[in-house]
Amino acid sequence: MTGSSTAVRSTWWGLELAGHWAFNLGAGLALKTRAAYTFTSGEFESDFVSENPQYGRVEAGDRLPYVPEHQASLGVGLDHEVFGVNIAGTYVAPMREVAGQDDDDLMTDAQTMVDATAAGTSRRDGAPTPKGKTCSRTQASRRTGRLGPGRFARACSASGRSTPGTKP
Repeated sequence: MTGSSTAVRSTWWGLELAGHWAFNLGAGLALKTRAAYTFTSGEFESDFVSENPQYGRVEAGDRLPYVPEHQASLGVGLDHEVFGVNIAGTYVAPMREVAGQDDDDLMTDAQTMVDATAAGTSRRDGAPTPKGKTCSRTQASRRTGRLGPGRFARACSASGRSTPGTKP
């Protein structure tokens, strides 16, 4: 970064809350839940000019780029000794694409991601057991300015075999 004879200074702080709960439903079933929330705030304390387009001309008080103020996740799963299913969702609030102070059009869209997994075993006697995982992730994201609008989606699946006492 150039244009300043003093060091560039910024401050940031945040708060994170997380919890998980498990409920025995009987018949070998357990309901497991988890939730998390994160708040993050950050800003530059000094003026400077940078050749990096994420910063450009920065004034004290400008917010840091690509630091979302709010993020949250929720998950719930049902576990049994021979199967398990889980679904989780994550939300990331819009964030600045460049340093600045206004909520202008140089912001990302909010992002929502959903993942789902399922696993199962066919035997209880310690023989190798098939495992499976599927996930679906969608992320709605729009960038303005130089990159133009865009969308991103991803899906995956995996399977394999593992022996009890070993990592898959």
